[in-house]
Amino acid sequence: PKFPNYIFASTRLNFIAIEVNWETNSEFVKVKSYKRFTEISDELFCSEIDSDNNFWLSSPNKVYYMRINSIDDYQVSEFTAKSGLAESNRYHFFNNNGKLNILTNKGIFKPVFPKNNLPDSLITFIHDDFWGKGFTKDSASVQNIIKLSQNKYYIHSSQPIFLSIQKNGEIIADTNFLKKISIENPSY
Repeated sequence: PKFPNYIFASTRLNFIAIEVNWETNSEFVKVKSYKRFTEISDELFCSEIDSDNNFWLSSPNKVYYMRINSIDDYQVSEFTAKSGLAESNRYHFFNNNGKLNILTNKGIFKPVFPKNNLPDSLITFIHDDFWGKGFTKDSASVQNIIKLSQNKYYIHSSQPIFLSIQKNGEIIADTNFLKKISIENPSY
C-alpha cells in the first residue's frame, strides 16, 4: 500500500486519513493523528482505489477523483453530468484487474486521463467496450459487478446479466441465468 500507516474512511460529510500506530502483538491500534480533506464535504456512498493508489469517491450526483502524493500533497477533482460524466443519482465503482469502471444509470464507463501532464480536472469518461454492446448504450443502469471467476461476471443492472468473456474476446451474455439456477443445476 502507498500509505501503510493510514486508514482512510468516509464519514457522514467527510473523507479522512487516520494515522495509526500498529501495536505489535496487540489487537489494538493507536491513533496518532487524523487529516480531514475539506474539499470533500458530501455524503459518500462508495470508494475505490485505482491501480495508481489514488482514490475515487462517489456522492449523490457526483464523483471525486483524489490524486494523492502524500497526506498533505493531493489534488481533488470533481465530476458531474455537467462536466461530462454520465448522469446518475448514485455512482458505483468496479476495479477489474486494475482497470477502474464507473457504474452509472447510463452504462459502464472508464476514465480517460489527459495526456502531457494536463490537470486531472480534464479527465473524460467513455463507455467501456470491454463489457459488450449492452453496456455501451445510455440505457443500461448498472449498480454492481461481481467477478465470479477469471472470465465470468454477474452484472446487477436494470436487466441482470451473466457475462462470460471468451479467450478470443467474444462475449456470451445470458439474461435468463437466474431462471436456470437451482439445486439440481448448480453449473453457474
